[in-house]
Amino acid sequence: MKKFQIGAMALFAVLALTAMFSSVASAATTLPAEWLFNGGTVTSELLVNVSGELLLLETQLGVDILCSGLFEGTVGPGAADLITLVEELEGEHKDVVQGNGGWVNCFIHEHGSCEEANETLVMVFPLHLPWTTLVELIVNEKGEEVFVDLIVEGVGGKPGYLTECKLLGIKGDAECVGTTGALLSNGTSDVTSNFLETDLIVTERAKCKTPLGGGEGVLESKEGLTEDPEGTLSVSSP
Repeated sequence: MKKFQIGAMALFAVLALTAMFSSVASAATTLPAEWLFNGGTVTSELLVNVSGELLLLETQLGVDILCSGLFEGTVGPGAADLITLVEELEGEHKDVVQGNGGWVNCFIHEHGSCEEANETLVMVFPLHLPWTTLVELIVNEKGEEVFVDLIVEGVGGKPGYLTECKLLGIKGDAECVGTTGALLSNGTSDVTSNFLETDLIVTERAKCKTPLGGGEGVLESKEGLTEDPEGTLSVSSP
């Protein structure tokens, strides 16, 4: 099993993996990639836990939300991986009608147009779980390489999240959906993921619906994600 850890002030990762769409720069080449465990190809689904703290930003409301949570899923076989469940860090799953994957308690970091004060507790609901992801290798015209984990689709809609914002004393929904990707790099015994724009990856923002109209969802990763498996997880190109 592997465990991803996300640095403070990153964006609400696997929830917010919904916040942007990653595409390959036109001059780059896409090659197949795969997950490895202890140096061997992952031939069946390998259970994973993802935990950490991230920041969600929405441009129309000007609100930033800081979240932490535990995300469960699998990697493998081959290039595939999957995000199936979102929980509190303590492993407590909250079943709800809204969304389809429970919720995570978060805090408003910057309230923007929302009337809630900074540090107010809010709930963020993942939408359209499970989320399917795929590892690829991107090579630019200079021969520079980067592995990318693309979050490509959800069930019943694009991956996304839902939260609430109070305006004129009335709470309204703020919903952002889209697809995204993370840059991967191999460490000594783990894989580090970062949500960054490079000359290889062009990142577009998610589409959001808010009480003030349409906006954009932004995902930033400042320290990245690392994993701590019972073994060595890596990515490679066959």
